[in-house]
Amino acid sequence: MERQPVPEELERWERIDGVIYEMSPAPSTAHQMVVSRLSLELNEFLQPAGRTNAQGQLLASQ
Repeated sequence: MERQPVPEELERWERIDGVIYEMSPAPSTAHQMVVSRLSLELNEFLQPAGRTNAQGQLLASQ
């Protein structure tokens, strides 16, 4: 299979099965800080300290 050349204007890209896909820009530091804080707050709500019956689970995507 012949590989496609990567267009120069693409900053973030991924090659899947030989096909080049443009990727979304990386999240900003401010965005990541908000997501982290929100995750902490949601986790405290879902699993309060000292409670054995948790309301749910908070899972992070990568």
